[in-house]
Amino acid sequence: MSDTASNQTICLGSEIENYPDKYFHLKRNASNGYVRKRWDGKVADKTEDICHQISRRIVDHAQEHNLFIVIGDLEGIQEEDRGKQMNRKIRNFPHWKLRKYINYKAEWEGIQVKEVDEAYTSQTCSRCGEKSTPQKGMFRCQSCGYETDRDKNASYNIGKRGIGKLSEASSDSK
Repeated sequence: MSDTASNQTICLGSEIENYPDKYFHLKRNASNGYVRKRWDGKVADKTEDICHQISRRIVDHAQEHNLFIVIGDLEGIQEEDRGKQMNRKIRNFPHWKLRKYINYKAEWEGIQVKEVDEAYTSQTCSRCGEKSTPQKGMFRCQSCGYETDRDKNASYNIGKRGIGKLSEASSDSK
């Protein structure tokens, strides 16, 4: 999420990333079935709580700055093999739940939400539109020299696609 007033990127959700992983190892090594079940509920409850907090912060930010929300369509992301640990993180992250919470809270506040395809967003320069291959989490454009975090670059591209979708919808309604 980018704050237009100060041009700072706000990163939400990093607390979800490590929480299930921590309890996965504790649960796997526990000998007592009761302890395993207790940790299952704890992870589910904590994940639910974090999703509500993140969705509320996103919707509040959009409302405060008079913005609309663009969400990348993550369909098919769980089918790709990215290694044992990364596969577990991707499968445990509640994409659908977070998207559902954002949608219903935004609808409640009268904020538009658009879903866009994420294909090639981390490989396309958000400044000039040329394709380059990100390396080690960084994006470096060979054409214009732009350099940034690849996820930040992808989020700018997703935002641009959302603006395009919004302008298509408004031109269709005329």
